[in-house]
Amino acid sequence: MQASKTKMSPKFVWKNIIYRFGIPQTIIADNGPQFDSIAFQNFYSELNIRNSYSTPRYPQSNGQAETTNKTLITALKKRLEQAKGKWVEKLPGVL
Repeated sequence: MQASKTKMSPKFVWKNIIYRFGIPQTIIADNGPQFDSIAFQNFYSELNIRNSYSTPRYPQSNGQAETTNKTLITALKKRLEQAKGKWVEKLPGVL
């Protein structure tokens, strides 16, 4: 089961991040084994992406992600003042 998840991870990143936003210079991930797999290392190398890891089980150490999350939550709250419960539909507009 783990092997199939590892093979799918680069495809997920391609479809949901790179296809939509372009190739990033750096991807910051947790220390999950799928992000340190040979498949991901090859994927990063082919696209000239630097990979960096945050501290496991301590998301507060990743200030960049925490700041981004705070910004997204604030933007969603503003857009959802009248339409509570519809954050899934509004998220693409915030991104």
